[in-house]
Amino acid sequence: MGGRGAAGIDFRRRVGGRPSGLHIGGGQRDRFGWDLTLTFGEPTRSPEGNGEFYWAARLMPDETQTAVGSSTALDVLRFVVDGRPKQTGTYTLYLSNHAIAERNLEPVEGSGAYPGAAYPEDDVNSYLKYAAYGMMTFHASDQIPYDYNRFDRVQSFHSGYDAFTSASGRKTTDIGEAVSNGKFSGLTIALELDRIPRGNVDDRTSIDLRLAKRLRGDVELTATISGTASDNTIKGRIKNLEIWDNRGYWKDYARIPDDIELESASIDAKGEYRGTITDVPGFNRPYTGESQEGQYVGTFYGPVSALETAGSWFLHGDKDGHRKAVVGSFGAKRTPAE
Repeated sequence: MGGRGAAGIDFRRRVGGRPSGLHIGGGQRDRFGWDLTLTFGEPTRSPEGNGEFYWAARLMPDETQTAVGSSTALDVLRFVVDGRPKQTGTYTLYLSNHAIAERNLEPVEGSGAYPGAAYPEDDVNSYLKYAAYGMMTFHASDQIPYDYNRFDRVQSFHSGYDAFTSASGRKTTDIGEAVSNGKFSGLTIALELDRIPRGNVDDRTSIDLRLAKRLRGDVELTATISGTASDNTIKGRIKNLEIWDNRGYWKDYARIPDDIELESASIDAKGEYRGTITDVPGFNRPYTGESQEGQYVGTFYGPVSALETAGSWFLHGDKDGHRKAVVGSFGAKRTPAE
């Protein structure tokens, strides 16, 4: 990650005030950027008990940021306290190939079981074989002030073995056995984000991950892939969204009680698609007051005989006077015809 022009304290060679005339979008900042390589090590279990791998790693300042004489005095003050380096921030990574969770024998409502009680021993799980999806966040250290250099960041992603490419014989229109209204079932993980002002720099906003909430839910998609490009479409829904309660259980996500409709989108020759999400109460209204659609994007993975799909989605808007957004990723596998 990183490279020339990357913004954020983890990408910056110096953070102690900008040179005269340097703007956040200006080319001068390129000479202060660097590449960043992270080594996470072995994964652990998700702290919320969800079906994904989890990593967390502290990012410490580079020696050039803490060495007196090689950096500005203000840089050293920001990165060193009592002679010891402060951490720059923390990266967390969620990675999953979990596709279906059939929960059986869960406590009946009104039975007296506490909210979120579960009996996982008889659950039936299914996993993606050719794709994975996830979320990565960077939470800048609370010791670093909220200035134009401090960026909390969220990145959703998906990856795998592509089912289609733009090469001859490998396009969606070259498919041998067409998929007609094929059903795909899967799961999504997401974050509800509260956004805060970034000071007086371009009047933009920056995410504060201290206020973020973990979400999860189900995904259902219907896709047609055939020899006729105009017929190649996908649509679906996200449903049964739950939010993690810090008291230690998942509960219904009250902000979006209904299904989120993923409107019909075209699937291109490479098996990629991009569609819109509209009419989600309280979302898709950025703080400017103008309507702005949410989106979902994705790709098909695996062999045609066992297609899978994975992607990302987001909503943004103003809910109850708070600047909020939701960003997530998903994975789904084709289900057998009934």
